Amino acid sequence: MYLRLSDEPILVKSFPRDWECIIVADPKIENMLDVTEGFKAGGVAVMNTKKRPDEVRLKVEPSKVGVVDATGISLSIFGPRAIPITSTAMISAFAKTTGLVTLGSLVKSVEAEWSGRIAELNVEVMSRAYDQTEVLGSGGGLT
Repeated sequence: MYLRLSDEPILVKSFPRDWECIIVADPKIENMLDVTEGFKAGGVAVMNTKKRPDEVRLKVEPSKVGVVDATGISLSIFGPRAIPITSTAMISAFAKTTGLVTLGSLVKSVEAEWSGRIAELNVEVMSRAYDQTEVLGSGGGLT
């Protein structure tokens, strides 16, 4: 899965190359395949892991690494599930690591989409993930 972000209209419809940012939402993935295939050196990596940022080893050197235990946060707030819900935690980690999105704007989008207990739980996940994301490096390589 991929996502293109731009302030300008995106006219390219092909599969992207030269990734500027990778988000690894499932900690088992990095042991199964090369998550850096197509990743630009000097880009940004956001990882769901219990590792510290200085313990993350990738084949391509990023300029910045953000790590968060999104699985642990999800399990502690949503409870056990066959597949832990890590998406809101990971988008918060992306926000903290890159600075491209504020936590406040993420909270507003969740509250616009959901209400009641579902919104509350997702906001709690996002807030905790944002607070617990550890970032190593500077710059960011995102254009």
